[in-house]
Amino acid sequence: MKMMIINIFFILSLVSSISFASVQDFCVADPSGPQGPSGFSCKNPDQVTANDFAFSGLAKAGNTSNMIKAAVTTAFAPAFSGVNGLGISVVRLDLAAGGVVPLHIHRGASEVLIVIEGTIRGGFISSDNKVYLKTLQKGEVIVFPQGLLHFALNNGTGPALAFAALGSSNPGVQLVPSALFASDLPSELVEATTFLSREEIRRLKRKMKMIIRIFFMILSLVSSISSASVQDFCIADPSGPQSPSGYSCKKPDQVTADDFAFSGLAKAGNTSNMIKAAVATGFAPAFAGVNGLGVSVARLDLAEGGVVPIHIHSGASEVLIVIEGTIRAGIISSANKVYLKTLQKGEVIVFPQGLLHFALNGGTGPAMAFAAFGSSNPGVQLVPNALFASDLPAELVEATNFLSHEEVKRLKGMIIHIFFILSLVSSTSFASVQDFCVADPKGPQSPSGYSCKNPDQVTENDFAFSGLAKAGNTSNLIKAAVTPAFAPAFAGTNGLGVSMARLDLAGGGVIPLHTHPGASEVLVVIQGTICAGFISSANKVYLKTLQRGDSMVFPQGLLHFQLNSGKGPALAFVAFGSSSPGLQILPFALFANDLPSELVEATTFLSDEEVKKLKGVLGGTD
Repeated sequence: MKMMIINIFFILSLVSSISFASVQDFCVADPSGPQGPSGFSCKNPDQVTANDFAFSGLAKAGNTSNMIKAAVTTAFAPAFSGVNGLGISVVRLDLAAGGVVPLHIHRGASEVLIVIEGTIRGGFISSDNKVYLKTLQKGEVIVFPQGLLHFALNNGTGPALAFAALGSSNPGVQLVPSALFASDLPSELVEATTFLSREEIRRLKRKMKMIIRIFFMILSLVSSISSASVQDFCIADPSGPQSPSGYSCKKPDQVTADDFAFSGLAKAGNTSNMIKAAVATGFAPAFAGVNGLGVSVARLDLAEGGVVPIHIHSGASEVLIVIEGTIRAGIISSANKVYLKTLQKGEVIVFPQGLLHFALNGGTGPAMAFAAFGSSNPGVQLVPNALFASDLPAELVEATNFLSHEEVKRLKGMIIHIFFILSLVSSTSFASVQDFCVADPKGPQSPSGYSCKNPDQVTENDFAFSGLAKAGNTSNLIKAAVTPAFAPAFAGTNGLGVSMARLDLAGGGVIPLHTHPGASEVLVVIQGTICAGFISSANKVYLKTLQRGDSMVFPQGLLHFQLNSGKGPALAFVAFGSSSPGLQILPFALFANDLPSELVEATTFLSDEEVKKLKGVLGGTD
């Protein structure tokens, strides 16, 4: 039998066009090679052994003789090299009596935790500030959704042990207390974005800097992970090799706030050309900070009569918002149905990934729009260029497209008949090709989005949205308003991996520290001046003052904020790499719900007086 199998594979190797060596079963981490958005470089398969797929670092209890009476031992890439790129990793959690893992976020993965010994009180806070709190005994399990604030506390009388699995080989971690009080985020910005008083912040910064230093020193002793290996972002390094997921990562020590900002969209493009249009792109590597984050942006300028010809983005869906003028835009589905819409200032349209679409200035003056994509490098193929500016022989263009100058009008009448014949001889049903899934809020919702509306009931209006045309009401505590264009309100974005929002800020207005569990974000300033920033998992602050036309990107799941630092009102539009990115505002998550005060105190190091005071301001209860 053995000889038979050997002979079969020998024959296959002669007759097959595929090499078995080219099938990538795994990518064991090689920390000496370049790191990309999807993980570490692959070790040479010839050097891979069984040891690469095993890890003994979780066998020994961690040292809980520290301030939080807890130890976390991680099995992430590259320490556990075999998990690299496989979308999973594991952690050991040791808690002495009274031990706590403070409020934190895993921006890159959901987590499932199982109690092995003792009693653990675990909980998380949803985007609508609802608290889900559970006391777990031996053998019980809890799941923490990606990007949401959560914690674990030993509320028993003896030690507790748990193991947690995460849906990423490098999920990242951001501890809230250290992000706020052990980073170099200026005290006035902490105050503005969390509602804490300046005196409290200064006291906590003095107290926490020493505490967090000790905490991280302890973590570095008991944990198998280096902070440097937690990948919050991957700034494009065009000098390094490029992979399907993006460019190589710039060395983190060389990354600055400028890498996350881009001024290339501030200036109008030159429309003195044949198509009377100009497109300026904020893609990687030019906009280095978007590399691997699943989001990017472009500016579209159209003179009167200008057009962006029929084209395709193979790598992403697109959402477009009109800033000035009138734009007539359309989509052609795989079933050859046309969705055509005339858009005015503030109106939005979405173009599903891979479908033919176009934009045309339908007004009497110039038009301008911004477009966002659910990829840092979505690709573009202009149909006229592909057909007539390439070296595809003329006879092949004619044969594959039924085209000649004289025949175009005659063939318009024939094409319907040709496609009818194709539908009879083809094994593919056009109805089974899902170009889009317009949200039907009446149907059941799944992890990937809302149910799909019946395609026969879909119209142009499902792909357009006028809700961003009007300024939001900033007469409130934070002097700001956010108007979202998410599914299901903007039904056409459902499942397309892209959405948008409008941000209005009165003088002194602020969007407090918050996270988006489900997507990275790119912001474009339309009016005024905005001070924006985010805090990395290593507690480094990336802070930038943005003027009109400037852009900034915020990596998925990281704490970030926006503040009007100018004298007048400010306006920005933001785009997300998800049709429903989620939102969790930190002050509301901590102080505007029924999370017990003692748990807020235990997991944030805030005093009882501070917690109760802020709960009173924001409406929380014990």
